[in-house]
Amino acid sequence: MAEPWFFQVYPCHPAPYPDECLSGYLLRLAQANSFVFSGELVRDLFPTWQRAAQAALLRWEYPMDAWGRIPQRTQVPPSRLKKMTMLPWVEKFRAAPVLSRPNYLGPGRILYGIVSPHLQVCPLCLQRQPYIRLIWRLLPVRACLRHHGLLQSHCHQCGSLLSVIGVNHRHLHCAACDADLRQLPVVDAPEDVLDTQRQCQAGLQFLLDPGTTLANQVDPDSENRTRALGKAIGLKFRYLRTQTGLSTEETAQRLGVLGSTVSSLETGKYASLPFYLAYLAYLSCTWADFAAFDVPQTFVQELDTIPHLQLRLCRDPECSNHQPPPSSLVHVTKDIPDRKLVRLLCTAFGWGADR
Repeated sequence: MAEPWFFQVYPCHPAPYPDECLSGYLLRLAQANSFVFSGELVRDLFPTWQRAAQAALLRWEYPMDAWGRIPQRTQVPPSRLKKMTMLPWVEKFRAAPVLSRPNYLGPGRILYGIVSPHLQVCPLCLQRQPYIRLIWRLLPVRACLRHHGLLQSHCHQCGSLLSVIGVNHRHLHCAACDADLRQLPVVDAPEDVLDTQRQCQAGLQFLLDPGTTLANQVDPDSENRTRALGKAIGLKFRYLRTQTGLSTEETAQRLGVLGSTVSSLETGKYASLPFYLAYLAYLSCTWADFAAFDVPQTFVQELDTIPHLQLRLCRDPECSNHQPPPSSLVHVTKDIPDRKLVRLLCTAFGWGADR
């Protein structure tokens, strides 16, 4: 690899900490080069951006414009930068989109409900090592497991919500009043919160790890990777639900969503990232266990078998589905095993009946 031209690299380009987030690293990079994070730096890193205020997009901890000039200016390769973002999480559920500001597609559309739009920190961690941890950027994270304290999200001096990144923003300082975040109050976390957070954060770390996957059988280079991933993950969720003995409607009611939302996830169609978290928590399964198990082949075969096929004859003599063999065009609209009742609908003739 050829040596970079001297002026293509910032004079000071510190290496990232192992669990540092991208937005915090960029603020630290600005500090190392003796200037406040400014519009000039934003335009240098992302030359296609028209306004410095677009730096706020970086609060989602997702690569924008294919990393811009960050790899060149810092000499940190994209493979390392990836570990500082939500990209490994997104790639576990879909083919990760390349987001470009000129096309007005922001990462908040896929990470809403996962990444906090505001900063939360542990002041004791900042005093020990002055950098922003990626795990703090997640909405479900509320406590520091190292110091057993609640994360702080408001400035102790002006009371403002802590901003993640923006113009005229100094590293480890409040963007509104410039107070030092290392002086934030330390508040002990209740023991029950810590117990919940230990299991929660273990799962989140699993999702952030580029080395883990949820469906080993999916080809990472497949053109239809998003569809294949969705179906493989949805099948696992469907199998786990059937083991609880609950129907789709019962599960949806307990989760507070529509039945179509549960069906969409289980059949590999669109599902939001927060709903994956909520559904797995409801099933009382960890992400590591979810990734490790394989759906039994007998379950897959049962799904491929048309239910109640022997009953799928339309009762109307004039219908093409009246004569055997039974037709898959006569659909099951309701199945109540406890009452030995199945409701059928002939899609060709519009006939419906209970049997």
